[in-house]
Amino acid sequence: MSDSFSVIIWWLTIFVVGSIFLPITTSIFRKFIDRGYIFTKVVGILISSYLMWLLGSLHLLPFTKLTLIVILLGLSLLSMYLMSKKNKDDAKSVPWRWYIFEEILFFTALSFWSYVRAAEPSIRSLEKFMDFGFVNSILRTTYFPPLDMWLTKSPDYAGGFAINYYYFGHYIAAFLTKLSGLDSAITYNLMIATLFAFTFTLPFSIGANLLHLLNKEDSERPDPRMNLKIIIVGLLAAFLVSLGGNLHTLYVFTSGYPNDNPQPFWQLEPGIHPERYWYPNATRFIPFTIHEFPIYSFVVADLHGHVSDIPLVMLVIALLLNIITNRKKQEQPDRQNSSTMQNIFYEFENHTSFSLPTLIFLGVLLASMYMTNAWDGMIYMVLAGLVFFYVNLQRVILTNKEQINPGPAKDSGQIKMTMFDALYKTFSASLFLLFFFLLGNLPFSLNFKPFVSGVGVLCAPKSLLGKSLGPILFEVGKCQKSPPYQLAVLWGFFYFNVMGYLLLVIIPNIKNAWLNKVDFKA
Repeated sequence: MSDSFSVIIWWLTIFVVGSIFLPITTSIFRKFIDRGYIFTKVVGILISSYLMWLLGSLHLLPFTKLTLIVILLGLSLLSMYLMSKKNKDDAKSVPWRWYIFEEILFFTALSFWSYVRAAEPSIRSLEKFMDFGFVNSILRTTYFPPLDMWLTKSPDYAGGFAINYYYFGHYIAAFLTKLSGLDSAITYNLMIATLFAFTFTLPFSIGANLLHLLNKEDSERPDPRMNLKIIIVGLLAAFLVSLGGNLHTLYVFTSGYPNDNPQPFWQLEPGIHPERYWYPNATRFIPFTIHEFPIYSFVVADLHGHVSDIPLVMLVIALLLNIITNRKKQEQPDRQNSSTMQNIFYEFENHTSFSLPTLIFLGVLLASMYMTNAWDGMIYMVLAGLVFFYVNLQRVILTNKEQINPGPAKDSGQIKMTMFDALYKTFSASLFLLFFFLLGNLPFSLNFKPFVSGVGVLCAPKSLLGKSLGPILFEVGKCQKSPPYQLAVLWGFFYFNVMGYLLLVIIPNIKNAWLNKVDFKA
C-alpha cells in the first residue's frame, strides 16, 4: 500500500467518524459562522472512543473492530434521529462553503505533515518507542486498562501490571488505528500529522469565529466583505498556534551558547549563525524546566499526552466561547403543559444557569483531558468555573439594567438575578461539573496510582521550610529564580499580545461602559 493511499484511508476514517456527529456539533455551535464544522471530527472521535473505552473498562464489550462498527452504527442512528428533528430552515442555511473550505484546510495540513514525517518516519530516539509501545499494548488488549508492555502477563510471569500512565491519548491513536485497519507503524506517524492538522484548523475556527461573533454583536447587518477578514484572522490564529514559538529565535543572530548553559543574547557576538543554533534549546531555556510549544513537539514526533490533548483543549475553548456568546434568556415554562422531564431540566438549569447535557459533556471532556494530560483537566476546570461566573455576572448586570430601564422584556417571564444568585449558580454549576468529571474518569482513577504525592512551593517562606500543608509541600533547597531576561525571551511575545489587548480592547470598553453606561463586552 502506498503512503498516499494510507493517508487517504486515514482521512476517510476521521471524516466518517466526524460526519456522524455533524447534527450534534452544528446544533451546539449554531452561532458560529462555520457551525463548528471542524470540531465535528474531535467531537466524533471523543464520544465514540470514550464510549468504547467505558464499555471496555466495565467489561461489557471487548475492544474489537466489530464492536467499534456496532457502536458507530448505533451513534449513526441516533444522529439520523436528531437530524430528522431539526428545523427545515436550519437545513437550508447550512454554510457549505465553510464546510468545504475547512475540510480542504484539514486535508492539506494532514497531507503536509504526513509528507514531513515521511522524510524521517522511524520511530526511535527520545520517547517515541515508549509511545509506540503503549499504542501497541492497547491494540492487543480486550478490556481496559491495557497491560503494561514491559511488565505484562505472560506464561513465565502471571502477575502482570496494567499501564500506570495517562494513556487516553495513546488509546485514541489505537482506536483510530483499529478502525482504519492500517498498521500501527504507519498510523503512529499519521496520528502526529493528524494532531498537527487539528492544531492548525481548530484555532482557525476559533479565531475566525471570535471576529465573526464580535462583528455580529456590533452590527445588525454584518458587512459581507467581512468573510475575507474572518478568513485572514482565522489563518493568522492557525499559524500562530501551530507554527509559533517563543523569542529564543533571537539566538540565531548571535554566536550561540553551549547547550544547557544559556547566556544573555546581548553578551554574545552578533551575526547570523543558523548552523550553531540548536532548536531544542528553545524548550529548555530556563534550567531544570521544560517549556515546549506545539511545533517542537511535531518536529520531534513524540506522541505524548500534552500533544494528544491539543484537540481536546481547543474543543473546551470553543465550548466556553460558545457559552459566553450564547446569551439566551431563561424563561419560566408552562408547568401545566410541560412534561416531568422538561421540568427536571428546567429546575437543573434554574440552579446552575446551564443545561444538564452541557455540564455532562463538559465533565466527560475534562475527564478525558485528565486521562490524557492530567494538568490540562485541572486547569480548564478552573477556567470553566471562571466562565460560569462571568456568564452569571453578565446576567445580573442585564437584569439590573432592565429593572432600572423597564422595557418590553419586563413582563416576558425572564428570571431576575442578584449577586447572591450569581455566586450560588456558579458554585452549583462548578460542583456538578466536578461530579461529572470525577464520574467520567472513575474507571481510570480506580486503576491508576499517581506519580506524585504533593505540590511543591518554589521559594517557600523560611518559617514553613520542611513542613507540609495537605498536598502542599514546603521543601528545603527548592528556590530557583529565573532572570527577567529569560522570562522576557520565553513570554515576551505573549506579554505583548496581552498588553495590546488590554490597551486596545479592554480599557476602551471600560471607558465606554463608564461614560455611556452601556454593557461591557470583552
